[in-house]
Amino acid sequence: MRKLATIRRVDKLLPIEKADRIELAVIDGWTCVVGKGEFKVGDCGVYFEVDSFLPIEPRYEFLRSRCLKTLRGNKGFRLKTMRMRGVLSQGLLMPMKHFPEILRYDAGDDVTELLHVELWLPKAEIHMSGTMKGNFPIFIQKTDQERVQNLPMLWDAFKETRFEETEKLDGTSFTCYKFAGKIGVCSRNVELEINEENLRDNLYVKYAQDSGILKWLRENEAFDNIAIQGELVGHGVQGNHYKLSYQRLFLFDIFDIKKQKYMSPHRRGYIYSLMKRDGVDISHVPVTQPTIKILQKYGDMESLLKHADGKSELGDMIREGFVYKAVEGELSFKVVSNEFLLGEK
Repeated sequence: MRKLATIRRVDKLLPIEKADRIELAVIDGWTCVVGKGEFKVGDCGVYFEVDSFLPIEPRYEFLRSRCLKTLRGNKGFRLKTMRMRGVLSQGLLMPMKHFPEILRYDAGDDVTELLHVELWLPKAEIHMSGTMKGNFPIFIQKTDQERVQNLPMLWDAFKETRFEETEKLDGTSFTCYKFAGKIGVCSRNVELEINEENLRDNLYVKYAQDSGILKWLRENEAFDNIAIQGELVGHGVQGNHYKLSYQRLFLFDIFDIKKQKYMSPHRRGYIYSLMKRDGVDISHVPVTQPTIKILQKYGDMESLLKHADGKSELGDMIREGFVYKAVEGELSFKVVSNEFLLGEK
């Protein structure tokens, strides 16, 4: 579960030009506008990440004019990336005095559930007509990467590590697996029945059938414990950022269920080539750099975030960012483009 609300320590406080009442707080890799004098360097506060959806409570009422939204029928305050007085502000940092229910705390503590904070995902489950089988399988890892802003220690420990750089695509997460002879199809949060109704009406199950993924998994006994994971993009999906007239799955990971770990980029590429050889109609996420010491090339957080800005490999639109996976080992993280975030509705 994503840590949307955490106790964070203020690392720096920076002035904002021509601003008398506000200043910029630096928290790990994040920058956030706060009231001048609210914090001193070293103070702890509650930090709410972008994409947090806060409940209607008096302590958040100052957000009403800009952040009031409705999620699954409930009103609340949605936090996103914005520019204020020319500086980038991401999320919300509030002093501990506003949270009397937090009696004891240390920097890093997760208070998401305690404060009833939800993830803003209004379009997470699309084309969900049909039958749900159950929750997402516990034997497969969900497709989510940690944001680089939460990993400032990377530069000290992994500067020599080689990573695969792939474009992060804006769509919906798709998983199709074969485990102990059984085959399943999942959205980000649930598993779906593979039945006539879903094969006709449900986007995920229909795509798994039409693309040939289900047939390939059934016929390949050598791959009995794997989960094919990718981003489903295109017509009718998340606003269709890439302006496609069809849907397309872009593979980004293959999870080894037996070993409980993701396959290396090399192994993933090999299995993808077998699927393509056998006529499975899917693509691979764009590999922009197959191997690079990315933390050495971009020596600080600001440089790496700036690198994420730019055009998508899929067309003339802003890319969402990059995902980095160690060529050897299991380290991975994402760098979301601030240019993309600023354009979100």
